Amino acid sequence: MNRRQVLGLLAAGTAVGVAGGTAAFTFRWHSEPRRTPFLTAEHLQMLAASDIPRPRVLFIGNSMVLRHDVPAKTAQFAASDGIALGVALAASDGARLIETIRIPELQHVLQPDMWDAVILQDFTKTPLRAPDRWGSVIAMNWIRARVPETPIILFPPWPAMADNPVYQDPGFLTATPRDPADYMARTMTFYSDAANKSGFHLAPVPEAWWTASQSGQDLYHADGHHANERGAELSAQVIWSVVKQVL
Repeated sequence: MNRRQVLGLLAAGTAVGVAGGTAAFTFRWHSEPRRTPFLTAEHLQMLAASDIPRPRVLFIGNSMVLRHDVPAKTAQFAASDGIALGVALAASDGARLIETIRIPELQHVLQPDMWDAVILQDFTKTPLRAPDRWGSVIAMNWIRARVPETPIILFPPWPAMADNPVYQDPGFLTATPRDPADYMARTMTFYSDAANKSGFHLAPVPEAWWTASQSGQDLYHADGHHANERGAELSAQVIWSVVKQVL
């Protein structure tokens, strides 16, 4: 690390984020958790008070679950198996789990026995940046402590398309993946380790995505980062295959 990077790191600073009495020491990249559209106080309060039919699943994440409504698609796959799955969403564009857990109203949504499964999906570059990995694990375990008996399923994001800027300039203190295969491997390693250490379940979306894309399926939105309709369907299909096992 050169002098400029060290000075930049010191400028970025560290902070102690306190959520529900639990202190989490981690790097802060954003000053506030992102709230719209489905992390607002109003939405979370409504979610805590709603009577969603069981079995019910909560998705916590960002644009990767928002685009093309992955929760609704998961419910469609459940319906094809004869199960009326209730789904709920706590997500906003660009949200990171370490910031999301700072929202006070989230504690009302994360109550013991309230959900039959919780799906966690973190910021896309998390596996490429050590401080983000630390923060992600802290957040996952914070959520686990609030729903100790509820199955938690990790939803790793798929690798960006080969011509995405992440393969040239991924950003400050971020590892540069060689190609989508390397990006997938880094992602799966991080999420597999997190699942094994904390007893989470893992939805192998990146592996299924890689296999499908190698067979010629078009899964990407035009930005080479988000999913198109087919990509969202594939993600939901993989997620449902794991949810079905833990219900």
